[in-house]
Amino acid sequence: MHASELADEIYNRRLYLQKNGKKAQYTQIRARCGHYPDLFEALSGNVIKLKINSGK
Repeated sequence: MHASELADEIYNRRLYLQKNGKKAQYTQIRARCGHYPDLFEALSGNVIKLKINSGK
């Protein structure tokens, strides 16, 4: 999913809001996925992929 679409979905579900109550920028969402390399993969074109746990 493109990072901007993901930012929209996160905002619509109220999973994360900035302190001022606004939607997080897609660049912030993309940067955060770097903090969770076991869960997300940042691809070219600002696409973020959820990694599937293979049970290993």
